[in-house]
Amino acid sequence: MVYLNIFTIITVLLFIFFIIGKLINNFLNTNYSLEEGIIIGFSLFIFLINVNFYYFNLNILLIIIVSLLIIIFFKRRILYNETKEFLKILYTSFILIFLSFILVYFYGLQFIIFRGNFYDYFSYLSTASIISNYSFNEIKDIINNDNDNLFLSYGQFIFSRPSSQILISTINTNTLLNIFYSGFTFKIICIILAQISSYALFFEIIKNKNKSLILSFGFIFSFFYFYIYEIDALSNLLAIPVLLIIIKNTPRFVESLLKNHIAESVVYCFLFSILVIIYPEIALVFSIPLGFYIINNLIKKKFFKKLNILILFLCFITVFLIILPLYNSTIEYLINNQIRGGLNSKVDYWGYYGAFILGKDNPIYDESIVNQVKHLWSEKFTFSKLLKFIHITNLELNNNFYYLNIVPSILGFFHLTTDNKLKLFDNFLLFPLFIFNIYLVLRVFKNLRKLILSKNQFMQLLKFFIIFYFIFSIYLLLNFQIWSLIKLFSFFGILIFILVSMNIGEKKIGINNILIVILAALPFYKYSEFNNGIGKLDSFPSIMKPELKNNIEWAIKYEDYSNCSKFESNFYDKVKYIYISLIFNEFNNKNNNDNTCKVIFKNKNFIISNLND
Repeated sequence: MVYLNIFTIITVLLFIFFIIGKLINNFLNTNYSLEEGIIIGFSLFIFLINVNFYYFNLNILLIIIVSLLIIIFFKRRILYNETKEFLKILYTSFILIFLSFILVYFYGLQFIIFRGNFYDYFSYLSTASIISNYSFNEIKDIINNDNDNLFLSYGQFIFSRPSSQILISTINTNTLLNIFYSGFTFKIICIILAQISSYALFFEIIKNKNKSLILSFGFIFSFFYFYIYEIDALSNLLAIPVLLIIIKNTPRFVESLLKNHIAESVVYCFLFSILVIIYPEIALVFSIPLGFYIINNLIKKKFFKKLNILILFLCFITVFLIILPLYNSTIEYLINNQIRGGLNSKVDYWGYYGAFILGKDNPIYDESIVNQVKHLWSEKFTFSKLLKFIHITNLELNNNFYYLNIVPSILGFFHLTTDNKLKLFDNFLLFPLFIFNIYLVLRVFKNLRKLILSKNQFMQLLKFFIIFYFIFSIYLLLNFQIWSLIKLFSFFGILIFILVSMNIGEKKIGINNILIVILAALPFYKYSEFNNGIGKLDSFPSIMKPELKNNIEWAIKYEDYSNCSKFESNFYDKVKYIYISLIFNEFNNKNNNDNTCKVIFKNKNFIISNLND
């Protein structure tokens, strides 16, 4: 039943995105591809569910479905043939859905309950659960009343770019899925949309359907997407499809401005507005190289001397009108929570998020070593002293060749780095790893040189990305903003993937099938073990605290909790408390009773009893 629910809601949502995209394409008389249309439809859907949450509190999904069915009835002849195109997308999507189902079938809820960053993931789910059960005004009242309920305090995140939480809530309230499977369904949708959008982007570059399909699957299975998936960065996951279509259409946007094509220009600005709504941080970062590229090309074409500057004004108006209703959760959040702290951050998240750089068996992911690094950080040790400590620690723990892991890890081949568990056999792999390092460096530099010299407009755009990334990375490094540097690295993963997987030539661009297959092997390596729901335990950020899965059985019988509306517990651990609160919050509004249940934690399990019996 769970599988049917997941498949149904994914199919329905994809069809909605597809139909909305087709209607926009027909109405504006534009020629966006099938893949672009789906992302455009998805973007409008995100805008509608945001506005509905803040201002109307209606069953927006039902309204959209009914409205589209009416339109389809009157336009059925036009849409019939186009619906066949949707089936092609569904066939491809089914591969990703099927692989996700295999994961659930064999590993269960213990594996997907959360992956790497349980703090962020339970925060997302908590806010989504609250949105599912309370209106915007009710949540505001909860916040304003200084509610001391730890779970309900997550309601404050409705002002922190909550598109991901609203979409999870939409899935949760319109299906029989619990909040945990709703979150998992959300991640599957993100993967599918990322594959669709990356296919469109790669086809724009190499003009070959089969190679673009290979690249798109290679990308979503590669480190550069899988990393974001594993750390449960849901806003980042949701933003990637829109970002990739924006990148793909930037040269087209310049042409639209020059040729005074208002519709295409407005659509581009609309997409950028949605990127701001979903994930304002990534929109801000990419707005700089995108802006320089656009302005540079407009100046070259003497755009500002012509009388079509009005079209730029229409674009700014589009961005303004789309973002204005959601200002508090986007621009205000960006200014107060990210810009003021992001460039002067003192957080030490980089130990967890960045340990992968030194390979699978480096000690930085070990909690005792991490605590030592944190202590040195708090004592304001210089960066060079911290590096010296990390170097000595690696040598003391027999990770003697960790430096051979840096290049492969950064370029997506983390799973090929040294493994001390192999002991003597690992030594035989050192020379091939050394050769592989040289090969990767030469390959990337060759592609960089060809890219910089290329006259292709899309390669010119990538050149602006490279220059910005290089300058901003140096700034962050010099200011010891390591966590921000790692976050920037994850933002530009698509760029590194292109440099590694493609063969950039002067006239023709090819792909390296062998490297793509190796890149795509990472999830299969990570998921080759169950390990209490962790998968392979190494320095990859698939788990922040292994004891949370080693010492806790997260899979519970939902029916045991179905008659309860409140609970008492014998544990004060925040993670356990939020988990049980997520379950009871689903039943709180469904059950018309005052039944209070007692939940205790014993022998790795949650045990429930009804206090009213």
